[in-house]
Amino acid sequence: MSFQFLFKKLSSLSFLKVITLIFGVLSTIQLTTQLAASEFGLYCLAMSFCLIISVFVKQGLDNSLLKIASALNGAQRGRVYYQVLLAAFFFSIPLLITIHSLKEFIFLEILGHAELIHLIGWVSTAVIFFTFNTINCSLLTAYGKAGISIFFSGLLPNFLLLMILLNSELTSAYQAFGIYSISVVFNCICSFLMTLSTLASDRGLEKAKNNSVSFSKIISINLSFFVLALCALVNQQLPSLLLGKYVSLAELAEFTLALKVVMLMSVPLIAMNSYTAPLFSRLYSEKKIHDLKSLFRLSQKLLMLIAMVSGACLWFAAETVLGIFGDEYLGAESYVKVLLIGQIVNLSCGSVVSILTMTGFHKLHLKNTIIISSISFLLLLYFIPIGGALAASYITSIALAAINFISLFFVFKKVLASNR
Repeated sequence: MSFQFLFKKLSSLSFLKVITLIFGVLSTIQLTTQLAASEFGLYCLAMSFCLIISVFVKQGLDNSLLKIASALNGAQRGRVYYQVLLAAFFFSIPLLITIHSLKEFIFLEILGHAELIHLIGWVSTAVIFFTFNTINCSLLTAYGKAGISIFFSGLLPNFLLLMILLNSELTSAYQAFGIYSISVVFNCICSFLMTLSTLASDRGLEKAKNNSVSFSKIISINLSFFVLALCALVNQQLPSLLLGKYVSLAELAEFTLALKVVMLMSVPLIAMNSYTAPLFSRLYSEKKIHDLKSLFRLSQKLLMLIAMVSGACLWFAAETVLGIFGDEYLGAESYVKVLLIGQIVNLSCGSVVSILTMTGFHKLHLKNTIIISSISFLLLLYFIPIGGALAASYITSIALAAINFISLFFVFKKVLASNR
């Protein structure tokens, strides 16, 4: 595989992600211009809570599906998909019932915002359909349909959200989150139709072997991915929840917007992982280590180049970019620059997390992530009440850089040095 081929493939996938993010940025502009900073902060807090609950519903099943289905064919993929879908549904029921029963305690005593109680209906709807859509996209990625997966995982829902926002006049976070939930539901229905169509076509082309994947194996694999997802929450969503309790909603809005802006840089990495993750799994299972090494090295060089260029641009244009969302968010410039350091490291290291999890070293990555996330968790609890959003920015950035550096070390030691 040549550098030119990989660049062309990445460009096509990144184009879809760029369009997706354009819709996302335009939607965010609509939200920040129509809502007061405090209402946008409340919307962001509800979104963080929604994403956290989604992780507990999925429990890593989406990544388990991607890993297992990538190595299967025919009706075997369909059986695993339906098992995962059913498991996610049954995981969601008791969890959402518990949240509804304890909503006053959770939102008032723990999070400190009784206003979130009014959003619980929309949050529950978004959680269920967001989870199912993620599972659908994982299966489509396993089929090698990375472009279609990107379309349903972000492009279509962001487009729908933007279209509705352009034709709405918002005054509250309740209205905004309701519109978001509607776009998630419609998008999920569309992804279901595409997924079922893909399964039907595959079943007709390939006859599945008699051996099948047991549900116990799916659960054993998904446990590691679930713990990884929980650790990711510490670095991605926990800061927002803690900030919501200790700082004003306006400051929370600034931090969340800074995080969104910096995350724009992750587009090439997400696009690269969409293409390379199934290949890493397949090449390793087929013992084609030389091809695996070449693919990783090419992808890392390309991502490092992108990190240097995009990082420099965002560093010097941070104030201009934030000004697009409104003058009240210019104070987030310092957050952007701190978070940017971690994101540059994230891109420069390449698809290190993806290759570890897809080549059988997910337990090693799990241990490293648990250690770093535990330290990050304690630091967030201690420093956020003292330093607010700036402290959260430093801790988030350092944690992201640390996990990538450690993962890169073990990729070279365990995967690239392998003689399989």
